[in-house]
Amino acid sequence: MARESYSAGLPELAGFRGRMIESTYMPGKPLTKGKLLEKLHASQRPVTARQLERWWKAGHVDRPRRQHVLGLRGSQSVFPSKAYVQAATMFDAVSGASNGKAGDRRLNERAFLLWWSGEPIAQNPRTLLMKALEPMLKATDHVRAEPQVTIVDEPPASSDDAAFDTAAAYFEQHLAERVQGPFSKTIRRNLGRKNQSDFESVVVTILTVALGGMPLLEPSFSNDEPSLASLIMKAIAGDNRPKADDSMSAETEVEQLFSPARVFLDREQMNSLFATLSDAEIEAARTYTRAFLEDMPVVYEAHALTFGKTPWLETVRAALHQFKSTSHKAQITAAVVLLMRTFGTERFETITRALEQSRSRSQALCRLAKDFPEYRELFLDENRERLAALPQETRHKMFESIKPLIDT
Repeated sequence: MARESYSAGLPELAGFRGRMIESTYMPGKPLTKGKLLEKLHASQRPVTARQLERWWKAGHVDRPRRQHVLGLRGSQSVFPSKAYVQAATMFDAVSGASNGKAGDRRLNERAFLLWWSGEPIAQNPRTLLMKALEPMLKATDHVRAEPQVTIVDEPPASSDDAAFDTAAAYFEQHLAERVQGPFSKTIRRNLGRKNQSDFESVVVTILTVALGGMPLLEPSFSNDEPSLASLIMKAIAGDNRPKADDSMSAETEVEQLFSPARVFLDREQMNSLFATLSDAEIEAARTYTRAFLEDMPVVYEAHALTFGKTPWLETVRAALHQFKSTSHKAQITAAVVLLMRTFGTERFETITRALEQSRSRSQALCRLAKDFPEYRELFLDENRERLAALPQETRHKMFESIKPLIDT
């Protein structure tokens, strides 16, 4: 994104202040339970002895160990120094002390947030991911187990056919139910709100893949009938997105997107996949996913402010808007793991670096749009001369608004 597109007339927005994702944990001396609670209370976190015991017994804080203390008779229980960070983050997650919002009160979700924030955890992150994926897996089990209305005359010839039949039957049984959510509404808009048959094809295809099947993605032989792959691309506004390689067919792109997803909703396959992941792969997947869910929405919002809205940007923004819960974070992390194993990490590294470089300037532009809504249209690239012509006093106020977000 060109800096001068929205900073013309303002002081230079060079550089950016990177977000620290590193752990705040520094190795130190072991802590007795009393010292640990005292340190937590001193940081305005009134953790009780009972809470602390629940957390370490549940595996969310490292267990205390018996240790002989020089100069004293016998031994006493001490916690490793990193237990302070673990307990503090658990407290913040439940109380909202770190973000001003009501935290989640379930231990597994608090532990996941601890791992998500980059702090040291006592549990295996693979276990946390599988637990966080459980709502999604249960929803898929519900689809599989629901009694089906027979809509075909012959039994399925393969597992792919069985997955399609289950998906189609489920859609037909729930046809009267309105599909909710901004992403579903965006898909309907991209396809054409009145084109119910295309929407059905897309939903049934996604369900088929979720159930472990793979739809037929052959090119259409009729000029009047679009191929299934082209419908999928239209649903996500894929033809409107920036592309580095125009030689790949819609069928190939959609197949590359769907192939890793066939194992996505299968407990055994996901467990097997996580079991083979190295610690470095788990950390990389978390880093990439955080960039997608935390940085990408801001960068895309700034892009829309600069160049205007496009169907592709609106589709991505609608999708990202839905991925806020712990379960959604785990889903995207698992998807990233699958894609890393299929395509490697080079693409993820490139995207993450680009988001990192754009983050600060994007935050600055979004802040300007929020603080000066009356000048919102002037942030469009086509109006940068009008932005530069604003009075000096106005431009100075704008700069003061974004000064905390940039290096001056």
